[in-house]
Amino acid sequence: MDELFSVRDKVVVVTGGGRGLGEMIARGFVERQAKVYIVGRSAETLATTADRLGERGNCTAVPADLSTTGGMDAVAEALSAEPAVHVLVNNAGANVRGEVDTYPESAFDELFAINVKPVFGLVQRLLPKLREAASPADPARIVNIGSVVGLKPSGRGFAYSTTKAAVHTLTRHLALALGPESITVNAIAPGPFETEMTSGRMAEMLGRLSLTRPGADLDLIGAAVFLASRAGAFVHGSVLPVDGGLAIA
Repeated sequence: MDELFSVRDKVVVVTGGGRGLGEMIARGFVERQAKVYIVGRSAETLATTADRLGERGNCTAVPADLSTTGGMDAVAEALSAEPAVHVLVNNAGANVRGEVDTYPESAFDELFAINVKPVFGLVQRLLPKLREAASPADPARIVNIGSVVGLKPSGRGFAYSTTKAAVHTLTRHLALALGPESITVNAIAPGPFETEMTSGRMAEMLGRLSLTRPGADLDLIGAAVFLASRAGAFVHGSVLPVDGGLAIA
């Protein structure tokens, strides 16, 4: 079982890794002896998280604004000394909420630049490293973090749910392109986890769940490690809801 779910010594990149879901995922890989790079806009937040996770294993902070070309280039430069990248977790994201009649049109430009474009941009930039890690028996892995609202829209985050649905479609498109190179591409669609992004809305979401609790860190870690380990080597082009049943509510 340890070998089946092992990610030991894999080089893992987690965007949005300084806090929230990204920090949970990064911690899961660090605690399982992977070499983890966390990426985010706030150098201070990243440094604090990297120091904390570094007490449990190997974690390096890479400050970068992924909504810019320069930020994506900076990530590629930070990984230049690594012979290969085994796992890329595209988690960085943002949300804008509002009422339908006053919702800002600019939110769509802002959130596509943060939630969608870096998924493709980082895959392009890190593809040579992913190819170096890839083999038929142990593919390189791309794990994109979508959302349950990309499967079943709700709330007032009109641009957010739209961009997360785009992440799910991009996941499948990349899977078609990269599968022949032994690179699997999958998405996780989280539901209600207690983070800053769900602050103030948890009670409403839990009221629609068939399970009666919010997601815990191990729920998300388990899904990410599964997709990155030998156990998930034949899972490809999937969108895995980790949502307590919210998508079917």
